Amino acid sequence: MHTQHAESKLWAVLLTYNRPADLRDHLAALRSQVRRPDHLVVVDNGDLDGETATIVAAHRDLGQDVSLVQTGENL
Repeated sequence: MHTQHAESKLWAVLLTYNRPADLRDHLAALRSQVRRPDHLVVVDNGDLDGETATIVAAHRDLGQDVSLVQTGENL
């Protein structure tokens, strides 16, 4: 049996590669969850126009901590 601990943390990791509409949909799905993540990591695998950073900035309220990792290329 699993016991919920007060210090339990929920992380969400999203990967994207030039799919701003999909990223918005995924972030909206996270927003609709009863339990939102404590930390959100968005990995940007080569955004060509900078839109990923703009989208992530608009969703900073999704978690206590939001990180954007920009790889510069599709890994």
